[in-house]
Order: sequence, then C-alpha cells, then structure tokens
Amino acid sequence: FYLQGWDHSSCHGEFLKDAVNPLQSSVSTYMLIPTEKTWAFVSLVQPKKRANTKSGFWYSDISMVILKRKRGENEWMKESVSLNGYVRICTVEVFLDKDHEYYCIPFSLGNRASSFGISIYSASKVAIMKTVPNAECESMVLSSFCQIHRHLLQDERKIQFVVAPKCLLVVANGYRCLYFLAINASVDRFLSLRLHIKESQKGIVILAGSSGDTFDVPPRSQKILLVACGDGTSASSVINMEFTYQVDTHYAEHNFVQASSTPPGIGSA
Repeated sequence: FYLQGWDHSSCHGEFLKDAVNPLQSSVSTYMLIPTEKTWAFVSLVQPKKRANTKSGFWYSDISMVILKRKRGENEWMKESVSLNGYVRICTVEVFLDKDHEYYCIPFSLGNRASSFGISIYSASKVAIMKTVPNAECESMVLSSFCQIHRHLLQDERKIQFVVAPKCLLVVANGYRCLYFLAINASVDRFLSLRLHIKESQKGIVILAGSSGDTFDVPPRSQKILLVACGDGTSASSVINMEFTYQVDTHYAEHNFVQASSTPPGIGSA
C-alpha cells in the first residue's frame, strides 16, 4: 500500500529453513530508529503469488514482535505483536519515540526458506538497520517469548477449558491461526496433556507441534503446545476445527501418577 506524504523505508529479509527456534527463523532482526516522535505502520510483505505462477510458490506464515526499551535501561517491553497464519502482508501501527530503542523480530513457524520485505511508512523518518544474532538478541528472544504468551492470554476471544485442578487449556486467536496453550498453576503436580486435532479437516494445517503428541507442563508454568492455521485456500479469516484432549497429572516430588477422572474433552474453536 502507499501513504501519500509519508516517509517510506524498506529492507529485504529472509527466513531460514528448519530453524530450531522459531523466534530465530529470520536471518536478521531489525532496529527501528526514529528521528523524532512519530506514528508508523510497520509491515512484513511477501512476493505476490501471481509473479510466481510457474514455481509452485506459496505464502509462508509471517508474524512479528516489536520490542522497545528506554535508552540506558535493560528491560525489553512489548510495543506490538502480530501473530498470523498464511498471509501475504501483516501490518502493525505503532508510535515510536526517539528516546527508546526498538527492535522488530520477524518469525515464521513453517520451517521453510522464504523471502520477505520489511516496510515502514511513517510521519517522520524512521531508519531500518539490520542486526545479526548476538548476545543482545538472546535476551530479546527470551523477552519475545514472554510477550507472545502475554499477548495470547490477553485475547478477549480466547476459549478456556479447565482440564484438571488449577490447569487450563487455552485456545487463543491470531489472524487466520489458533494457538493452543496449557497453563499449570499447580505447585506440586506435573500436567500431561495429549491433544488431538480431528483428521481430514479440509483447509487446516498444523504449523507447530503434532496432533496426538503428549505435552508435559511442569508446575507453575505454561507452554504453547500447538499452532494451527488455514491453508490459505479460503478467503475467510475464520478457522473452525474440532479437537479432543486427554489429561493426566502426577506429583513432582514422588513421581506418583494420579488417575484422572476427567473424560476426554471435546472442543471446537
């Protein structure tokens, strides 16, 4: 898109194939450097399919976290998070301040090499600087995981299932994708949860995790279990799917398995 009268900056980016850590799937992270306080639209843009009709090209899932911190401080905070399935463009609107540092971390769960561009339209000049992984990036990746969890749990449309005492299965929405999280608020019990996505559901792709896997969640912790999205063939952004879950808990200290009286759960989101 084009915003007349606004300043424009852009930079090329690439996703790695089979990245171990999804938040390190981008070859680079991107420092955003405003010259003054300004509104900005930050976008990740993929090439058009129509320009790749003979190559079998298809869009990747593209998401991003933008972190900020006040200059001279150590703690990174969330400026914006955008979680998506297969889309060509994702965009966030942010307000940037020259007294803060900003980093954009693009990521993809699809585990395949692909290219994208990062594009910024802003009322005042915002420069983009590529940065390569370093010790500072490690702290940003950890912070990004925390911010993604907070973002998902703040989703007003999320669905929560009580699967055991002090344990929840949460289904939260991205754009054209669903995140399944397990929360174990117990002090002394592990949560083991097996999640099944109903097979043969047309148009559904699992981006992260595997249907039928058993996930162990330690006491006082939470974990993203599985991410599913539409395969991009539907114009609708709504995802409907059926899934079941089975739960066991066992005490952390004595490794004693407690038989669960909870029957397999059935849900749709």
